[in-house]
Amino acid sequence: MTLFEECIKAIGNENLEILSNELTEKYFDCLCELFPILPWGRIDWEKVSQKKKVEDLSEIIDWLQEMGINNKNVIVLWNYSYNPGIRTELERVLNVIDDVTAVGSDTFILCKDEGYVIEFFHDGEVTIGIMDNY
Repeated sequence: MTLFEECIKAIGNENLEILSNELTEKYFDCLCELFPILPWGRIDWEKVSQKKKVEDLSEIIDWLQEMGINNKNVIVLWNYSYNPGIRTELERVLNVIDDVTAVGSDTFILCKDEGYVIEFFHDGEVTIGIMDNY
């Protein structure tokens, strides 16, 4: 079983959609349009005014609620991976985050509708931010 298959199994099939390669590419393009990306594939957090470095995963839901964000339907994307993205619920992803981040070196959890992203960078740093024009 691949790490991607283990991730899908850990999240569960309920409310989970595996995206086509075309949709995955579309969401990567969307991520790059919404957020400034550095040449090495990381979000340039210096250019994002509404952001928070996350020490504990529970801070993510709390911060989103503080920001008035209730939409928790997300797209999970893996940088430097040939795996397709997935669409599911944020809480389901966070409950099995080790399985999710094992799939690729950098993991992005994107909510296009609310303009937020959570970046799990390969060095262990986790940052959440909202694009300024949302």
